[in-house]
Amino acid sequence: MRRTLMLLLTGILFVSLGCDKEEDILPIIQSEFYIQGKVDGELIYTDYIGPGNIDIYRISDPTYFSFERKISRENHIIWDVSVSDLNLDNAELPITIRNYGGIGEPSVQFYFSNDNGDEGINYGVDNIDPDRFDFTITSWSDDIITGAFSGELISGSNPDKFITVTDGSFRIKLTRFDFSI
Repeated sequence: MRRTLMLLLTGILFVSLGCDKEEDILPIIQSEFYIQGKVDGELIYTDYIGPGNIDIYRISDPTYFSFERKISRENHIIWDVSVSDLNLDNAELPITIRNYGGIGEPSVQFYFSNDNGDEGINYGVDNIDPDRFDFTITSWSDDIITGAFSGELISGSNPDKFITVTDGSFRIKLTRFDFSI
């Protein structure tokens, strides 16, 4: 009887420990490919790519590539990146790229879009002062690009409004695509 009672109490103890809500919360599993950064101190992690969107590395024009990520299908907070005049296969890395690097020089169009808020504001690299934002590619191997970014992005609707982006990083697999077909 004593043994049965001990087994019963042990079983109740394990069941009660297993039902603790805080213990049942699973850790966030991050994807292999993502874009993340802090916007005015708030971490924005994106790893969702919508139907019909692909991260492109053009075979017909290997000096252009683009990629983007959203938080989810329903959540339209987006990081969106396009780089031109840089052939990744021949680039010396790491390389820091700014907007409007000059004719024939690599340049980046970098956007953060928050379509979920009341304002629905898009922020991008400042065309007047491109030195406010750094975009660095640190590696390119097996069609996987990694890097970092930080700086200020300007509002598309209010030239006096900026956001500060810190601790930005990305790891994306680009799809080689031939547009000349």
